[in-house]
Amino acid sequence: MAKKTVIIPKVLFTGEGFSTGMAVLMENDLIEAVVPAGQLPAESDYECIEASGHTLLPGLIDVHVHLTMCGCCSPRQHMMKESDELLLLRAARNAQALVEWGITSARDCGDRNGVTFHLREAIKAGITPGPDLVLTGPPLTNARGHCYFMQGEVVDKEHMRARIKTAAKREADFIKVMLTGGGLTPGTDSLSLQFSKEELLFLVQCASEFGLYVAAHAHSPESIALAATCGVRTIEHASFADRQKGLMTDKAIIQQLVDNNSIVVPTNVPAVNAVREGRQLGLAKEVGISSAEFLSNRRLITRQLIEAGITLLSGSDAGATHVSFKDIKGEIKLMQEAGLPTEMALATATSLAADKLQLEKTGKVAPRHLANLLLVKGDLRQDLDVLENIAGVWKAGKRIK
Repeated sequence: MAKKTVIIPKVLFTGEGFSTGMAVLMENDLIEAVVPAGQLPAESDYECIEASGHTLLPGLIDVHVHLTMCGCCSPRQHMMKESDELLLLRAARNAQALVEWGITSARDCGDRNGVTFHLREAIKAGITPGPDLVLTGPPLTNARGHCYFMQGEVVDKEHMRARIKTAAKREADFIKVMLTGGGLTPGTDSLSLQFSKEELLFLVQCASEFGLYVAAHAHSPESIALAATCGVRTIEHASFADRQKGLMTDKAIIQQLVDNNSIVVPTNVPAVNAVREGRQLGLAKEVGISSAEFLSNRRLITRQLIEAGITLLSGSDAGATHVSFKDIKGEIKLMQEAGLPTEMALATATSLAADKLQLEKTGKVAPRHLANLLLVKGDLRQDLDVLENIAGVWKAGKRIK
């Protein structure tokens, strides 16, 4: 017998806008209809959930996580000493945490040895709970480059092609490249290029031949501009960090982002957490400023990107130093503080994220979409902190929490 559920919230956020007085009907794994509450069918086999003091919205999408990392003070050290089997168990625990916090889809931006491909199979088979996963496997980096310990080092173009071919065979969704170094990897320079323009163009073209797009880790203005001009689809972090200027946008680079329809995933949460905890952020130290100044400049940069009309998506960098697997909610809030209306801030982790990542059946509360839903206590129109008040999570119609 088909499982049928109807939820009647006080407020509904469809992924695009708010409404009241609506009811959402689910049958098995799909949303069947969204109708005025007064027009509910008379069928008696619906389980009815009255949620008069709650907001119902699509399950959230975190577009930048690292499931095989611990989110502790030393994620690199933990990863380097742990076996693949232990990393798989860790990733499974992190995946369960994500979905229990209402994050029903997540894009993993770098694992070790393709561990997350096994996790995705386990989630699909119902062996362990977790979100729908968008995967890349080990990120491509140069010899001893940023995150080399994830086993994605490449030494030349043929090595790149071989790595991309392997990823495609494992049904990867995209290719991640470490275009600059990063604070997580001692001995690398967060502001220096790890690949030339020629190499990046080759990488993007080769990925395209296998039906994959490229996401690039990029901190410096030079790397951001290179990613935009070479056809990288999503630019991760995009810090605009410079040792002489600190953090400052460049009008010409912003125009390049606009002209190339680039998507930026700012990942501001690590800086927010560092300031809250009184820690020195690694990248802030590299450019000679405090964490508080770094965060202040990041807020300004995010606002400037918004004002330029550049597409932003919410990614938390969960698993990185002191970043938990529920921190996407802080990223959404920062998007709002940077100038996005509440509906648009939420869309960066729902409908807009689904559209840009080509997740066709999620991100919206709409007929024929997957019943990936989050129910929170309170009125989300008034306060984004309501996202913390979880009353229910559904993944493909199955109640998780």
